[in-house]
Amino acid sequence: MAQRRMTRRAMEAFVRGIHYVRAAAEARRRATKRAIPARALRWEENIHGRSAYIVDSVTGFASRSLAMFIREIPPGAATGAHHHNFEAVAYVLEGRGHDVHDGRIVRWRAGDGLYIPPMVTHRHVNDDPRRPARLLFVTNWPLLNHLGITTFTQLTAARRASPRHRG
Repeated sequence: MAQRRMTRRAMEAFVRGIHYVRAAAEARRRATKRAIPARALRWEENIHGRSAYIVDSVTGFASRSLAMFIREIPPGAATGAHHHNFEAVAYVLEGRGHDVHDGRIVRWRAGDGLYIPPMVTHRHVNDDPRRPARLLFVTNWPLLNHLGITTFTQLTAARRASPRHRG
């Protein structure tokens, strides 16, 4: 059987016609938001402390693979234990504390970086009784969410600071 060879131009036209290539090109065109000013960040209270979403669908970004947010953990407090099937990395902006990863203590302080693998039960703990800790997180949850396979399981409630830790 003879094979017909496509010209480069015909191959490019064919590829542009594939639905997911068209969808990616369209998403790129729609992704007009490229920055968010600090004054536009909105902090919200949640089970893990306070969070300010930076690059996320709630702030109008069209990223389908990454999200970025700041988590603030009050003095002497901790997030609830949880696990998820996506990866997360964090950079400690302010404070000192530790994580508990599947029972293992991982200490951190300002300037340190953290990696949270998928499906590791973990919590973030602020060891400072007077100052909040702030961590900048980047996760790939939007990618898994886009694929319809994101899981997040909250195992315990957040631990709030005891009265003696409330400055």
